[in-house]
Amino acid sequence: MVDKELLLKYASYKLKKSCRPHCQRTRFYKLFYLLNKELKKNGLDIELPYAWYQYGVILDKDPYYYNIDYSTNFSRIADGIKREISSGISNILRIHGFRETGEINSEIYEEAPFNFQIEFRQIMLVVDYWEEGKLPYKYFNPYNVDLKEQLHKLTLEFPKKEFSDLYKPFLEWKNIVSYMLDHHPSERKELITLFKQFWRLYAKKLRILENENISQSTIEDWRSKYHEAYSDFEIFIFDYNLKFYEEYYNKTDEHTEVVNGLHELASKTIWE
Repeated sequence: MVDKELLLKYASYKLKKSCRPHCQRTRFYKLFYLLNKELKKNGLDIELPYAWYQYGVILDKDPYYYNIDYSTNFSRIADGIKREISSGISNILRIHGFRETGEINSEIYEEAPFNFQIEFRQIMLVVDYWEEGKLPYKYFNPYNVDLKEQLHKLTLEFPKKEFSDLYKPFLEWKNIVSYMLDHHPSERKELITLFKQFWRLYAKKLRILENENISQSTIEDWRSKYHEAYSDFEIFIFDYNLKFYEEYYNKTDEHTEVVNGLHELASKTIWE
């Protein structure tokens, strides 16, 4: 019986060779994920090690599989299995070979484990457009995304059970973002910072919860990094509450009670 690591190497080698010259690393990851699905559907599990994170799925050991070269050990793989892998590659390239990487990723994202993640990604596509000035893929229209509405959807879709430790930080973060969208929507630099800070923290927890064939040591390392990121986010929110109150809060508006509450939180230990 051929070990799964050798099958992974062979599949990655054949995939990259087949989709040249249009197979940059990001595109390769997305196609490899789709190949893994295709092979599983046909009864061949190559045990692809991947996890969900903010941009979709990412392979473990980046960029190890992307850089696999031909190996004489491939001769140990049965011809029937090689044909299955080649057939799977042909199938996904027939469907996705000429599509934009962003479009492929959007389709993959429809399988995301949490609706919260799907709704947040819509916001981040707008943020990417603000920062880079170009569309993530040609069919995306950032002007069709209502950020206030998306923020409301996030509140409704928040996975309280799986992300219970993030719920209170999320609510406090959401109050600040909501106020900024209502009263300072042109402050894009501040909004970008706010969106990115929570998105990164969420993604670090997400990869711990949603992964396949990842070693326990790697998961433990991710868990340690998540705890560090959580502490950093506490400090960020603590500091931002003060900045928010001093620079952006208008004492004459209708949000007096909400923002005073935020300012009060900033003066003591949060999330006790």
